[in-house]
Amino acid sequence: GLIPGDYYIRPIMKEYQFTPGSKMLTISEGLEVEVEVEARRVAFSCYGKVTTLNGTPQSGAVVEAVGTGEDCTVLEEGTTGPDGVYRIRGLSPNCAITVSVRSDKSENLRRASPPSRLVQVAAKDTTGVDFIVFHPSTTFDITGYVEVADEY
Repeated sequence: GLIPGDYYIRPIMKEYQFTPGSKMLTISEGLEVEVEVEARRVAFSCYGKVTTLNGTPQSGAVVEAVGTGEDCTVLEEGTTGPDGVYRIRGLSPNCAITVSVRSDKSENLRRASPPSRLVQVAAKDTTGVDFIVFHPSTTFDITGYVEVADEY
């Protein structure tokens, strides 16, 4: 437990607004204190999966959401886990965003298909914003013609 004293409590979680926003508490020795806080969801998330062309999950890909309107100035990003799934948090409802894989911020990615997706954020989470990524070529075929003297 906590030692007796005064404590300042401020609940924080992205996408939520809390009432009360903060509270001072005095804890006395041997007493249990209960604090009631109400949470209201004010922003939402975009979920999707990033895979390679053969369906293998792509981990470590950075996916970015950028607001497309004057009243929507959001810039958020998420990174795919080992399962290729990402989550971009903190998106305002009634906001149009462009979601894209940032190959310049992701290791060993050349491009994604589609290059970007336009999403209208509603008052709920958006799912299924998926991408296929392509890696830079690591092997090359070289074809040529070699002329040698007749004595060889």
